Amino acid sequence: MHKSLLSMLAGVLLFTMASMGHAASVHDSDYVAISVPDLQQATAFFHNVLDCEEVNPAGGGESLESSRAAHDAAPVSRLLLCDSGTVVELFDADAARSSSTTAHHATDHGNEPIAFSADNVAHADRWLRREGVKVTGAPVAVVAGPHAGQTVVNFVAPWGLRLQLVGRSPSQVATVP
Repeated sequence: MHKSLLSMLAGVLLFTMASMGHAASVHDSDYVAISVPDLQQATAFFHNVLDCEEVNPAGGGESLESSRAAHDAAPVSRLLLCDSGTVVELFDADAARSSSTTAHHATDHGNEPIAFSADNVAHADRWLRREGVKVTGAPVAVVAGPHAGQTVVNFVAPWGLRLQLVGRSPSQVATVP
């Protein structure tokens, strides 16, 4: 039931937000759950760096102030919309550990970076560096595997989560002026 509700929400959001341009989307996926040590910091990072917008979970006719006050009181997770419908769910790591109902939803990504798609990786690389985001290396053209021909750049969230931008177009050139 929970998964079908999220799928329906993602579909509605995709339809509603399809015409709005955003910075990045999760590569080859429309949903990712991430356990984070500081929910407020992670929400700000995903908003400021990847242009993800928080979805108002209360909805309805509540005023923004009352909704925000209720939401900030003791959040366990936040749902963010990135690009044309990609949904990122951030879970408070402490709350996820103490609750068996949320712990199994948060994905442990281990050593693999979470890949996001981007229209122009070279431009995104320059922007990330200007914003003070830790970028590990220069954009590179992948020569083999499922991303062959695409440009990729790796970067790190303030709490250490490894992320990656993958060019949407295989014809992008991996040059940075």
